[in-house]
Amino acid sequence: MYDPSKKFCRSDETYSKCGGKEYDPAEQFCVRDEVQKKCGGNGYDPLEKFCTASGELRDKCGNDGYDPEKQFCSADSTVYDKCNGSEYDPEKLFCDTRDNKTYKLVKIGEQVWMAENLNYEAKNSSCYNNKPESCAKYGRLYDWNTAAKVCPRGWHLPNGKEWDNMASADAPSKKSKSKFSALPGGYLLKNKFIDAGKEGKWWEASKKGDLRSLKNNSNKWTQDSNRNKFGSHSVRCVRN
Repeated sequence: MYDPSKKFCRSDETYSKCGGKEYDPAEQFCVRDEVQKKCGGNGYDPLEKFCTASGELRDKCGNDGYDPEKQFCSADSTVYDKCNGSEYDPEKLFCDTRDNKTYKLVKIGEQVWMAENLNYEAKNSSCYNNKPESCAKYGRLYDWNTAAKVCPRGWHLPNGKEWDNMASADAPSKKSKSKFSALPGGYLLKNKFIDAGKEGKWWEASKKGDLRSLKNNSNKWTQDSNRNKFGSHSVRCVRN
């Protein structure tokens, strides 16, 4: 005999009710007075683990479950999407999920910058001399309208103050190299590609469409006025 207010019978066995409710012990289990579906035939603590779509038990990432086929849990217990099917270190790399390209990251002063020129294929962008290998080395060249909106979500085209802060904080010397890692990718002006490997020009987020320029083997940044927003130039993105 059993007390039906506290227990129930299933397959000739008695079980304690779960928060006053009956359940199917073959498919379900009781934890903290709540009925949960078993994972691969096993019970578990849902505060610490989660059940994947394939019926596999995994530790939660912080307080979250995730899809291990498409996502991963970082060292700081944050869920990230995999990049082209692979895990990566989000402290050192950023994955642009639009095309699954990764970019090195660097903190300069209080800002986090991409340590490489953007290489996202967008309309009105080009490779130097129209050669894909130039994009792989220098990134793409963008016209003003494209540059203004081409940085991925969570990033933006740096404004004048952000460029100034970067230049002040990133002062290379005989003992230290530039963190910005400028690679002069040249530029496109009046349908002519100019000075790859010699000079780089990067767009600044300003109403005037100003540029920041750096010549090879020089540590001195210059600000170039470009009121008509001519040409196609490199883009570096800074984190929001």
